Amino acid sequence: MSSSEAALTLGRTFHQALVSADWSGIRALLHDDATWTLPGDNTISGTADGADAVV
Repeated sequence: MSSSEAALTLGRTFHQALVSADWSGIRALLHDDATWTLPGDNTISGTADGADAVV
């Protein structure tokens, strides 16, 4: 599997977990030190540090 195929598979797996609210599935995809940043000025904007905070 090429790196682009692996990235596509990962993206599809993440999206399916997200739309089905499979939080443990998303958690399983993340490293413990994951960081997620969502720009903007709404309730969920900002940076989440750590996989549990991301989920």
